[in-house]
This record gives sequence, structure tokens and C-alpha cells, in this order.
Amino acid sequence: MCIFALLIAALALPELEAKDPQPIFTCEGDGFQNWKITGKAFGLGPSVELPPTLEPARGYCQESFASSLTGGLLEKGELLSPELTLAHPYLSFRLAGLSEQTGVELSVEGEVVLRAIPQATNNLQRVTWEVENLIGKKISLRIFDESEEGYLLFDHLVSHSYPNPIFPNPTREGQLFEPNLQASSTIPGLIIPQELTAHIFADHEHQGVTSPTSLTVAYDGSVYLSETHRFRQGVADNRDHLYWLLDDIAAKTVVDRATLHHNWQHEVPLESLTEKSEIIRVLQDEDGDHLADKSAIFADDLRDMLDGTASGVFAYEEIIYLACIPNIWALSDLDGDGKIGSEERVIVQDGFGVRISLSGHDLNGFTLGPDGRLYGSVGDRGLNLTTAEGVHYTLPSQGAAFRFDPDGTNFEIFHTGLRNPKEIAFNEFGDAFSVDNNADMGDSARLVYLVEGADSGWRSDHQNLHTFHREIGLEKRPLNPWMAERLWDTEHPGQPAFILPPLAHFSNGPSGLAFQPGTALGGRFENHFFLCDYKGGSSASGVHAFTLERLGASYQLGELSKFAWGLGATDIDFGFDGTTYLTDFITGWKSAPQGRVIALSPHEEHPQAIETATLMAEGFRQRSNEDLKDLLSHPDQRIRFHAQGILTERPEALACFYAILHLQDPLLTLAPENILLPPLD
Repeated sequence: MCIFALLIAALALPELEAKDPQPIFTCEGDGFQNWKITGKAFGLGPSVELPPTLEPARGYCQESFASSLTGGLLEKGELLSPELTLAHPYLSFRLAGLSEQTGVELSVEGEVVLRAIPQATNNLQRVTWEVENLIGKKISLRIFDESEEGYLLFDHLVSHSYPNPIFPNPTREGQLFEPNLQASSTIPGLIIPQELTAHIFADHEHQGVTSPTSLTVAYDGSVYLSETHRFRQGVADNRDHLYWLLDDIAAKTVVDRATLHHNWQHEVPLESLTEKSEIIRVLQDEDGDHLADKSAIFADDLRDMLDGTASGVFAYEEIIYLACIPNIWALSDLDGDGKIGSEERVIVQDGFGVRISLSGHDLNGFTLGPDGRLYGSVGDRGLNLTTAEGVHYTLPSQGAAFRFDPDGTNFEIFHTGLRNPKEIAFNEFGDAFSVDNNADMGDSARLVYLVEGADSGWRSDHQNLHTFHREIGLEKRPLNPWMAERLWDTEHPGQPAFILPPLAHFSNGPSGLAFQPGTALGGRFENHFFLCDYKGGSSASGVHAFTLERLGASYQLGELSKFAWGLGATDIDFGFDGTTYLTDFITGWKSAPQGRVIALSPHEEHPQAIETATLMAEGFRQRSNEDLKDLLSHPDQRIRFHAQGILTERPEALACFYAILHLQDPLLTLAPENILLPPLD
């Protein structure tokens, strides 16, 4: 989950009361306020929907928005603001549409100095302009459509003192609204797809669920839940302890971080760092009614001074892998008593979290890759580690994506330059993606294509130059490359060539990420990713659904919509029987006695959902080569990945894969004549 920096600035019109963010032009009501209307495109007032031949409008605020389709596709027009005086550094609005002949312009004394055009979508995206250099000047804004084939959607112009304001959600008659979603009868304020039913699987009152960060579904259907009891109550944050910032920047190893705590124990007593423990909880639904009948503590005693947030948990065969700085743990219940003892926990890899940095920039959860390896990520608390094979990695000021074999060997870092990346998910072609959080500088969260050897450009010095410039001895905030060269932005001509730019921007609090494996959600949302977006409270948080489309050797964002909204979602995972599970942190930015797990069940199951659950429960190692080969065409990605991983361990693997790639309709839709295969002996 992300934790927003507390920045002090202000942006409001002098004559308006000091609210933050301050609405300037909301596109609500029966007119366009005191904005001048030219042409017929925008009509005389805001719209509430688009023509039925188009995809519905999404991402707007409250009940309506400005649409240049109101007067018809062929009409042109503009909305011109009255003269405004800027007093503070940020302007934001939401924008969508089609055509580079539409957009929004900001002018000073008649000269256009800023311009934004829509990105060929009906999902209104946030646009933020940093306008600190225009403070005190008279400006005007023009919303225009000069196209006969395109159109523009605009909503909610606000001024604000911090870079990433939270916009109001769409509503209908005061109720939360999103096309194709309906209100849950079980959970007030939650909206979900019409084909699903929501259940409170577990909560704090009945099962003891507390501040859940992530979850995983084991092969037998049990749900393992990581809970943070140390977040901001044992796991520190530099923003609360500016006096040790320089020592933190100087840290290069986990031992250096321990030394820092000892040197500053007169400010933060060491015992305060070990009072609380992170917890792994196991929940079991024995009668299939989507309610946990059993709740038990599976692992605890994660309270060392250096222990971070338990922010990732993953089940693989009989092992539960746990991400908790400074270690990746493998937890195995060898004696079958349902609780992990000290002899049943093994450190897979240590050396993570050389710095305190910002809370939440931790190790994150794992996923199984198509190569049979486990994939995970770490934020810019950094790392300094040596693998089992003696390979040394030192990245003290950046986050990274990594992978390792399930037995802990062959640990590798394969993508660097990340700030606060969340979970990794693989699409239908076996390519890896994550979402990296913004730095609260006016940048945006980033959808990242994870590529071997790539660098996304982030270094924690960017944050120090911006957020902590006084603490490092600079009275005025200097330029930093992250913003000056727009390293965070999607590809543009002025970008340095050493980075791999992100694919797209959306979400403000990216957390758990997952890919619809095939038999989940009754088979709906095929080839969709699901991203949890936690913004500190239920009303502004939820889960996005999106697709990616191939674009040359890369990808571009396809569809984007809200999947479930109105809960503090921090993670999502798919059960093997078709049930979808969501962790609900509920509200706040620190551990608290609250939390839930929500189960979403489809009205109609995928025809092979039960088969998927049976296959996972039975396991794969005992299966024959022929059975494993047959499972490579199973509709569920998890079955394919497991079968493929086990098969690669056997001498007959090459012959099996050779035969599969010569099928007329191979799974990955590769043309057999374009595949170069080695000759078989």
C-alpha cells in the first residue's frame, strides 16, 4: 500500500474559501456557471451519459461531466473560463475523449503555456499541471473541440496544495455509481459486478482479522492472511523522525540500519520497536458457505527491531512464503499442528531493507512465473545481499523486481529503478507487470512492463531533493531529474534513453495486483488484470480491472474500469473453486483493530472451476508426463504453470514441449513455422 507524504502548499483562488482541494469548475447542475460557451458542441450544460453506440463514460466525478458530443459529433465548440488568479502550485482535472484536435489549454496574457489532449479513451484520466511559476498571474482556461470526427469529455477542475488530490466518485441521486456495477446487499457502500455476490468471509469481531495486507489461497482452499501490527508502530517512517534522515541516507547495509536505531535510541527506545509482532493467520471455510469457520494464528514472533511490514504471503505446494523485511521466509508446518515453530521457518534470502525510508516501501508478495520460479518485488528501502551462489547485489536507493527457485536457489534481480512496486502478475503470454507508486511530487503511479535488465529510473535521492530538501541542507527545493526530465512519464521525446518508460498512469494507491487465471469469476473478465487501489478510506478505494494490448514489442493500456469499489482493498487473490478474495484494510495509515476479508462468488461458475480446485488439491508431482502434457492446455493459467514447472524437472521435458509447439493451435498462438526448435536425438 502507499503512504502519502505530508506536503505543505496551497492552491486556491483568493476569493474562495480555503478548502483543499478547491473545486473551480465541477460540471454539475444545469449550466456551465460563468464560463463562456462558443459553438454547439458542449450544449448548454453538463451531460450524464454518452450515446449508446459508445462505451460508457467512466472516471468522472459526481453526477455529470462536460461532453462535446452533446451537440453532435460534427459540431465544434469551446468553454472559456473567466480570468483567474493563481496563488498556489497545482491544477488538476479529469479528461477523456478522442482526437488531438480536442483538449484543454491554459493561457497567460493570451499566450498558451500548457495544453492537454485526451488519450483515446472514455475513462476520464487525471491531468495535473504544476503551475508554481504562474503564481500571481492572470490566467484563463479553454476547453475545446475543433474536430469533426473526435470528441472531448472534461470534469472537475480543482486547485490544490498537494500533487495528487482525491476526486469524488461517480454518483446517481447521491448514491455511488459505476456503469455495470450494482450495490452489494451485504456490505453498505460496496459496488460490484452484477454477476457476483459479496460475502464477509472474515472480520475483526468474529475471526480476529486485523489490518490485513495480503492473502493467498493454499492448494486445499485455506486462506492465509498477512496482518500488520507493526505498521507505524514498530516499523518507522522518516517523515516522523527527520532528525535521523542523514544517517538513513548513509546506510548501505541492514547492519547500518541497526546501528542507526542504536544511535538514536534516546529518541526512539529500542523496546518500542519490538513490542508488536506481525501475524500470519489461516482461515478455513469448511462448509462452502463463504464464511470462515476456523481462524488460527499460523505464524507470529515477527517482532525483531529490523522486521518490517508483513506485506506479502504466497502458498506453493506445502510451503507458505512470507515477505517481511529484512527476509524472505519459507514457512513449513512439519509437525502438522497448524502453527509454525522456530524450527519450521527458514530464511530463503536476507539483506532487504537497508534503509528506513518511507513506511510501506517494503518487500511485496510473490507469484508463480511460467518458468516455475517465484517472482516478487521490493521498494526503495533497498537491498544489499549475497545469494546462495555467492552473487552480490547492492541497491541501497532503489526498488527492484526479483525471482528465485522455490528451494531458494538462483536468486536474481532482473528489473531495477523502481520506487514502491507492488505485486507482479503475468499475462496470457507469460510477460510480467507491476504497478509502481507515485512520489507525491506531481508525478503519477505507473503501470510497469518488467523486462530483463531494464531500469525504470527511480533513485531515492529524487525524494530527498523534493520532500526532504531542508533536511539535506537545501533551503529551496532544487530541480531533480525525476520531475525535470519527466522520468516518471510515459514515453516522450525528451526522456533519457537509459530508462524503460511506464506503459500508462492510473491509480493513486496501488497495492495488490493479480491476473484473471481463466476459471475465476465464472470465466468473465478474460485476460484482465485487477489492481487494488488503497487511498486511506473505503469510499475512495477499490479494485480496477484493466487489459493490455500488444504494441510492437511492448504493450498499451486497453480497457480500464472499476471492478469493485467502496472498500479499503489492499490485495486480491483468486480461489481455485471460483471464489475471489479481497483484503479490506477499511481505513487509516497505521495498524488498527479492524479489518475484513471479502469473498466474491459468481452466480454461475466456470464449468472447470471445480476441476481446477480438485487438480490443485491433488497436486502435480505424482502425475505422469502424459497427464502433465495434457494439462498444458488447461483453461486455468495456474494449472498450466504448475504442470509446466514440474515437467521441466524431468528428462522427458524437451520432447513434451517439442510436441506441444508443433500443435496446430498452441496455447500462446505462436505460428509453428516461426519457431526454431533444436533437433531431437
